[in-house]
Amino acid sequence: MIKKSALAFGFFLMFFGTAQADSLTFQRIQREAAGGSAEAENKLGVYYAIGLGVTQDDYEAVTWYRLAAEQGYAEAQFNLEEMYEERNRLRRDVGYWKAECARVEEAERALIERKKELEGQLAEKRKELEKR
Repeated sequence: MIKKSALAFGFFLMFFGTAQADSLTFQRIQREAAGGSAEAENKLGVYYAIGLGVTQDDYEAVTWYRLAAEQGYAEAQFNLEEMYEERNRLRRDVGYWKAECARVEEAERALIERKKELEGQLAEKRKELEKR
């Protein structure tokens, strides 16, 4: 699966070509997005998704993608879906690792209990040997 940042960068290149993202461009896009331009809203989503000239912020990216997607802008719908897919993948990963940690913790508890049992048996054997 393509990483989200690489995918977003690809979309950035599609939208902007090789032009640099400077503050004037960002401000222009903000004005257009405030005016309801679905394309500009999607572009702002890309800016926030990859942290281009702004602090990377998935929540803000989803907000802008959603506004554009609700207007039927296909690229924004795709970007929004990709963000949700990534979130779901991360949730699955987190769920897996939580379960794995629980399994390891249970194994550690079992080992500690077994160690205590063996230490008790060893102490009994030492007492028996001292009596002889």
